[in-house]
Amino acid sequence: MLCKTQRLSNHDPFAWFWRRHFLLVEALLAAASVAVEFAVWLLQYGGSVVVECPLRENRATLYGTTASIFGSLLGFAITATSIVLGFPRPIGPQ
Repeated sequence: MLCKTQRLSNHDPFAWFWRRHFLLVEALLAAASVAVEFAVWLLQYGGSVVVECPLRENRATLYGTTASIFGSLLGFAITATSIVLGFPRPIGPQ
């Protein structure tokens, strides 16, 4: 007897695609949602004034802070990757 997910994969290509690429699709949907909401706020509700005022004279400070934050996140990602790759594999039947 087949379970429900196996039956869906045979008859519904969308369900198969969703299970196969769930994280990528969710990340793209979340990014698109945030981008659309930001664009609506920026264009319809006067968000450009709020964004332009701090950037007018503080670009170097903001860019430096952003670069240091992204640099530390990159370092964290590299460290986490090296720790995960450094774990020994379990010994068992092969």
